[in-house]
Amino acid sequence: MWLLSTARAELHYFPSPESVKDGYAILSHVWGPEEQSFKAIQKLRKRCGATGENPRSLACAKIRQCCELAERHGFKWLWMDTCCIDKSSSAELSEAVNSMFRYYSLAQICYAYLEDVPSSSDSELGSESEVQSARSYGLRWTRWNKRGWTLQELVAPRIVIFLSRTWEMLGSKADFAGILENATGIPARLLRLEASLGDFSVAQRMSWAAHRETTRVEDEAYCLLGIFDINMPTLYGEGRRAFQRLQEEIMKQSHDTTLFAWGDPLPTLVIDLALQKTASLLLTEPTSASHLFAQSPFAFKGCERVSCRSLRRDPWTDEEWNLPLGGSQSYPDTGSVTLSITPHGVRAHIPVVDCGLWSLADLGWHIGQNRLFLLLTYNFNSSDALRPSFCIGFPDGPTLRARLVAVTPADGDSLLGNALGYTSWTWKEVNLLQSPPAHSYTQTSVTGSVPIPPMLFNQIMNPPFRFPESNIRSLLNNLDRYWTFGQYRLSSVIALEGSRPAVFTFTDPMRVAPLVIRVGVCKSHPPMSPSSPGRHEYGALWATAHWASMWETPDPSSGDREDHACPADHVRTWPGLSRTFDPHCPITLSFAPCPLNPRSTLVLHASCPLEDQPRLCGSRS
Repeated sequence: MWLLSTARAELHYFPSPESVKDGYAILSHVWGPEEQSFKAIQKLRKRCGATGENPRSLACAKIRQCCELAERHGFKWLWMDTCCIDKSSSAELSEAVNSMFRYYSLAQICYAYLEDVPSSSDSELGSESEVQSARSYGLRWTRWNKRGWTLQELVAPRIVIFLSRTWEMLGSKADFAGILENATGIPARLLRLEASLGDFSVAQRMSWAAHRETTRVEDEAYCLLGIFDINMPTLYGEGRRAFQRLQEEIMKQSHDTTLFAWGDPLPTLVIDLALQKTASLLLTEPTSASHLFAQSPFAFKGCERVSCRSLRRDPWTDEEWNLPLGGSQSYPDTGSVTLSITPHGVRAHIPVVDCGLWSLADLGWHIGQNRLFLLLTYNFNSSDALRPSFCIGFPDGPTLRARLVAVTPADGDSLLGNALGYTSWTWKEVNLLQSPPAHSYTQTSVTGSVPIPPMLFNQIMNPPFRFPESNIRSLLNNLDRYWTFGQYRLSSVIALEGSRPAVFTFTDPMRVAPLVIRVGVCKSHPPMSPSSPGRHEYGALWATAHWASMWETPDPSSGDREDHACPADHVRTWPGLSRTFDPHCPITLSFAPCPLNPRSTLVLHASCPLEDQPRLCGSRS
């Protein structure tokens, strides 16, 4: 472990954190563009050895000021991730990544430097109330709260002192526990040391990382090693395979099965519709959500209340657990849940109830007083002839699968009618589809948490318009920041065909605010010159966008109706080929010539304005 001397900013090596006499301070921060590395600090030391200068005086401002602050507080040693890790050594880098949580937990004090939070001395701030308001706002919206690595840097140390951009001390994590809980989802009682990490389920801990970002995709997993007390080699270049390895290690070392409880629960109000799913629909190709493991922490968004029976302080009553779904039969006493990884998937010994084309598994999950069950559908492509094999969930639109069913105490007798009330739950040894093929991890973009189906008009040479996957993902992220209902997805796509427009429907899990975008070619308009902006040889491109009701469903059979205002909806009439729809909840459609075929193809970009402003519907929590 390398540490900076606070008096001179020189690097010294220690065998372990425990061997540092009188302890050390540690810095948490968001990296800037001009950070000094391990090699830069060593070069500076060599240079000053010849000139007699103090290296600290020549170090970058962040290192210099942090050393000075720690020295004033009586610390001789300081650790910073920018310069205390020799990243040219893969072995040292792997050791540091696996030890990071330990480094922070054993530090005497952690300074959290918030470069985007103002000081009370800033001239634009007036009264004390304005100062407090600006401080609270800054702590809530600082970039520091959005970075992956700062999660463990907030949780691990006993004392975290927040610093403004001028290194003014603002307060501790205990002082700001309420604000931080609202901003990050991390419970205040954990920040006040009234609870430990072990008091929170795997799904809850994963949810704290759901909205955080890392520069390297592998760090989505590596920054969580300490949160789950996991050690594993770092392999930069493996992409999202790192997050799968992390989940595999958690599964091996923990009995907490909420690792698999990600995704939005299917309300019991629509469970009868699930029974009406046809066999042909259930036999569709698996998606990323068909597998037991998630592709990124983002999948655990909304899991902050998911817990496991074994973690409850107030255990379920015999009546709750011995009458599965209102039936009169209890689980046979044939052991406990076991899980292991095999070439056929995850081999699981779990209680299952068969419901015809699909099944439910009970892994002891709950949200408050509501129980959660895992939805299973048969995997007819299994290579194991000895055990039944299941995919996770059933299709809910072209890009998502419903993975979970939420059951309230009042639903037991009526849930699924008689389908479950008279069916025995039995312990079975089954195979569960584990994860997507290895090649899919390399094909998934860093932000590719939500699957998007391939679209023919994005692949042919001369379509009237394109809606690239990157633009769709940008819109999904935009919608997620704008609303707070849960993870948006592209739930329905109707292809452009003849006079029938293309229809894109984006929905939230509760279907409260579906967004419908229509793009078509006006056949009543005479053909235009391909050289005219916004026009092509097929006619005039038109587009509309509106927020639909939760009951609205695009109807492919209505394709003969163009369903637009001619010529107001024609893209060529829009200033700058851009138009904002719905003044109350604005949605902007913008078009630009396609670089591949600028004369006849336009590229669509859709967004909600004010995307960097606070969310409209309050906190997710």
